[in-house]
Amino acid sequence: MRAYIVRQPILDENQDVLGYEILYQEKIDDSEDKKSDVVAASAIENFLVQFDSDRFLDGKMAFITFTPNLLLKNIPKIFSPHKLVIQIDDDTIINPAAQ
Repeated sequence: MRAYIVRQPILDENQDVLGYEILYQEKIDDSEDKKSDVVAASAIENFLVQFDSDRFLDGKMAFITFTPNLLLKNIPKIFSPHKLVIQIDDDTIINPAAQ
């Protein structure tokens, strides 16, 4: 298995970099890609452990897509609230337990 973590710039109206979307994908084998809580958690952990996140983000905000389960487990709290934008996939069903 290989995990890929990339950053994609998010630009403001003046074309200045506002932050970076952190994208992660784990390749299971040559034919199958898997996106799940385990993959997401692993990618976030790898991002925090392997990279100097402030340097990787050039001091900008991180835009990260979290799964509903990771949100319920408060995983975003490991990030500075001033440096994180939480993204949710369009196909995510909102959980009534979320507040």
